Parts: sequence; C-alpha cells; structure tokens
Amino acid sequence: MTVADSSFSYSSLAGNAEEEQKYEKRLTKVTKEHNADARELLRLMGVPIVESPGEAEAQCSELVKGGVVYASATEDMDALTFGTPRLLRHLTSPASRKEPVLEVNLEEVLKGFNFSMDQFIDMCILCGCDYTTTIRGIGPTTAHKLIQQHGNMEGALKHLAKDDKHKVGEEFLPREAAELFKHPDVTPASEIKLEWKAPDVEGIIEFLVGKKGFNLERVQGALKRLQGARGKANQQRIEGFFFGKPAAKPAAATAASASAAAASDSSAAAAEGSPSASAAAAAAPAASSSSTPFIGHAPGIVFEKPNKRKEAPAGSTKKGAAAGALAKKQKTKDTKAASKKK
Repeated sequence: MTVADSSFSYSSLAGNAEEEQKYEKRLTKVTKEHNADARELLRLMGVPIVESPGEAEAQCSELVKGGVVYASATEDMDALTFGTPRLLRHLTSPASRKEPVLEVNLEEVLKGFNFSMDQFIDMCILCGCDYTTTIRGIGPTTAHKLIQQHGNMEGALKHLAKDDKHKVGEEFLPREAAELFKHPDVTPASEIKLEWKAPDVEGIIEFLVGKKGFNLERVQGALKRLQGARGKANQQRIEGFFFGKPAAKPAAATAASASAAAASDSSAAAAEGSPSASAAAAAAPAASSSSTPFIGHAPGIVFEKPNKRKEAPAGSTKKGAAAGALAKKQKTKDTKAASKKK
C-alpha cells in the first residue's frame, strides 16, 4: 500500500472530506492517452480547446487577463500566483459532493492582505511551489507574517538567516521561481479566438460507442440534452449537460480563506500540457466582450440532480400527518371488525 493509499483510507474513515478528496486525486493516474481522449471528446462536443506550451494554469491566467474567458477553473492555486484575476474552485467536483463553487477574486485578496502582486508571489514561494525547494517549518501563516513584517523575500530571508530553526538551503531559488510566475511560457491571449461549434453527433457516437464501448441509448440520451443545452443562458458544470437545475450561488472567498488556499498546491486536475485547466477556462466565457462566442455566462452556478422525492401537499402540518395516521389506523380496525361479523 502506498502513502497515498493509506492516507486516503485514513481520511475516509476520519470523515475528512477535503483530505479524502486530495488523496483520492493522487491515486488517479492520468496518462497521455487520457489527455488525448479528453481533447478528442471536447472537440467532438464543439467545445473550444487551448493547448498550452507550458503550465496550463499560466495559460488560463493569460486568457482571463486578456478578456478571452471569465475565470480559471482549477483546484491548483498556482493560478492565482500566475495572476489570474478570478479563480473558480470545485467547478468540476461531482454533484454528489454538493460543494458550492468558490470564486476567488485576486484583487480582493491583495486588498485583504494589503500586499502588492510581487509580495503575494513572494509569500506563495515561501509557502512552497513547483519551481524550487521549500523551507522546513514555513507554512501559510508564517509566510504571510514574514512578508508582512519584512516587506519582501529578501527581507524575509535575512531574518531567517538569524534563526537556526529555519534553515534555507542553497537549492532554494526564490528569484528564479518568481520570474517563472511573472513571465511564463504561454500563447498570448491576443492570438487566441474561441469558437463554439455544434456537437458532431455521429462523431461522438462513433468515439464513445464504437471505440470506447459506451451504451448507445445512454449516449443518445445525453446527446439530446447536450443539444438542448445550446443557447441557454446559464453556464453549467459538465454534469449539467446530463441533468441538473441551478442550486446555490457561489461562495465568496475572504482574504483569510484565500490565504491558506493560495499558499498551497492542491495537486489537482491541471498538470503541464494537460487540457483540463485550459478547457475549464474556455468553458467560462468573458463577461465584458459581447463579440466573444460562447454558450452562456453565469459563473459559479452549481447544478445538482433534481430531487425526485414528492413534495408534501401545500398546507400540510405535523398535526395533519398525525390525524391521517389515526384515520388510517381506525379504518384498519373497522375492516377487521367487518370481516369478523361476516
């Protein structure tokens, strides 16, 4: 059993949903074939795709900054460090989890911290990132405090040099990491045009049924709903194409909650070269440009399975329910008495 296996089992038994979800994702192995299949299916569905030359989160951030899409939808908080103005979390979570979509506004986060973007990047690097090593014992709270007190990375490192508790190794390269966050390898937003197309029904059936062995009737039913969803005003989760009605509005992120989130890498969907984050970003169109082609725009709407339970009749009360139970009981007694007389 791997560390991820044991951690997932422990989190599940302990009832820690967030930890369970984190380790569950680590158990999922995404291959190049999976990525290729995802791209092929999205193209057949008519969903525009942007393939990044580098980090998917960096490309999504570029699209948001360029006004091509509304927000970056990913669990990887590096998107904020890359400068995405808006981040959506839990957009791709299964409806069964009933997690509201969380929208994080970078401008509000910076105001809450009273940080510049450079200071925010320094704080995230201190917390730990993909581009350099970490400093043992430095987490979100300490990193925030160091930048708040000393102004920048250099000041924080000078302070840490006097402290034997936190040793900074030669492998810790904060300036190089900051440069990668500020100037990532991306395709400029000005060179990207998103175009939504009608789904290729025959192509989808051939791909899912012919090549992947899906049930024909289920695919045809899903295609009808997919075609019916075109032109509607609300932007849905992927699951919304198959079932759903709008539920709660997105939760707003506070500076405090964004602090912990922005400072940690949740190791979620979008790895380098993966279409997942780019596709998610493309699915949330820009709100400011009426010329941008898209299905609809309502960021952060959660779509859940409709509740099939019958609603109680209007005006029903506990007293009414009790009276009904008594009447039913009396009717049963009357029936038995009538049977004995016969």
